[in-house]
Amino acid sequence: MAESTERETDNQVEERFCRFLLDCAKDDEGDGDAGDGEPKRPYVAQLEQMVTSEEGGTVRVDFGELDAFDAELANAVESEYYRFESCIRAGAKRAYREVRNRLTAGEERRPGQADPVDSRTFFVALKNLRRDADKLRDLRCDKIGTLVRCRAVVTRTSDVRPELLMGSFLCLKCGLEAPDVEQQLRFTTPTICRNPQCNNASMNKWQLQIDRSRFADWQRVRVQEAPDEIPAGSLPRSLDVIVRDEMVEQVKAGDKIIATGMPCVTPHSGGLARAGESAVSSRNESLSQGVEGAKITGSREMTYKMLFSACTIERSDDADGKDDDEADEALRQLQTAGGIVGDAADIVTPRDARDQIVARRMRGTPRLYDSLAESVAPAVYGHKDIKHGVLLQLVGGIHKQTHEGIKLRGDVNVCIVGDPSTAKSQFLKYIHTFLSRSVYTSGKAASAAGLTASIARDLETGEMGVEAGALMLADNGICCIDEFDKMDATDQSAIHEAMEQQ
Repeated sequence: MAESTERETDNQVEERFCRFLLDCAKDDEGDGDAGDGEPKRPYVAQLEQMVTSEEGGTVRVDFGELDAFDAELANAVESEYYRFESCIRAGAKRAYREVRNRLTAGEERRPGQADPVDSRTFFVALKNLRRDADKLRDLRCDKIGTLVRCRAVVTRTSDVRPELLMGSFLCLKCGLEAPDVEQQLRFTTPTICRNPQCNNASMNKWQLQIDRSRFADWQRVRVQEAPDEIPAGSLPRSLDVIVRDEMVEQVKAGDKIIATGMPCVTPHSGGLARAGESAVSSRNESLSQGVEGAKITGSREMTYKMLFSACTIERSDDADGKDDDEADEALRQLQTAGGIVGDAADIVTPRDARDQIVARRMRGTPRLYDSLAESVAPAVYGHKDIKHGVLLQLVGGIHKQTHEGIKLRGDVNVCIVGDPSTAKSQFLKYIHTFLSRSVYTSGKAASAAGLTASIARDLETGEMGVEAGALMLADNGICCIDEFDKMDATDQSAIHEAMEQQ
């Protein structure tokens, strides 16, 4: 009875999410070219684009629109995302099938030809949640399996690898195939063979059919707390964020991101690497009891490791929740202010339009260069030359390349030298708090590996990877190094090449 009720609830979530994708409409009042006045359906247009290009499997959904269309469905997805995540993916696949059947109504399928939709895998990327982004320290047990947002800084990204989603296994005893076995955060084989005369329940008597299994791109992103969110006297917390499909290769080391997804747990296998302890891996042969605890992973502990399975990952600068209507309003304000300064094609976001408005107003300001320089570290009196230099460093120049292929950097490096207590560190700390992509470090306790990059071994996979240092985290930004003269000569020479190429 309980299983039938749960299955019926899952079917309702799938059906209602499919209806949302097909029926959700937005009034296109701001578009003066729309003659018919019909509301546009953004998700239908997105699915039609996927059908036309025959590429892509991620449907991007605004959670605010889902809440406005079906509040009950939005609350269910937010509170029980782990349970309904597969349901909304099935709903997206169902909506894609309906759109494809409508667009390809005249085409006839050859006898024996499989449905191409069955072999595709779909993901749903949710964004613009109602709640604010949480810190890494706030991700506790009460948020496991729920839909949340978190903000952090990327420190390392792994290679993009194929992940097994649905496996097709061949029984080595009787040769019967077990298709579409869903993977449960680890390599999962069928519990028992469907052949009543075989009853194969051994994990080692199954062979994976790679050609009939479904894979998806997978990447592990290592993130840690932002420096301004670390409490006094505490070390920064780190967390692994798992991204799939079109969300891979979206961020790099040093980016401040906002990830939307769910915290999930996996058995902690740290006991495998301990000296003097043997790995314990056992499976209870009684099917009624199943797998006991975390013994299947070789762990003797009852503690679990937390991961963050992200459906959407984006830079914090892009995750501002601005929609097309606000972009049109900003463009109208720009036209009112006197037109576009540069190329109109450069206006792609409301922030670009607002920047154009500010640029037009600033052009007529007298003593603009001096006024901007005085706004750098306004709490520091005097030091006009230093403020002018810091301003030029913030603005930057133009990167050039000669005919011989030699690259000339367009940025400057500023070295502030002076007596003690002359506000040298105040300039560095002001730039660190003012600029979104900046790193502040002290050269007294820094090494060459900590400033540039180091080779570190992954404790779980055992592979060697590059751990980003301060200069890599501040790529295309500002790296503020205090007490530079206290560094060793070898450490100073290690970052000279990076300073030349930055």
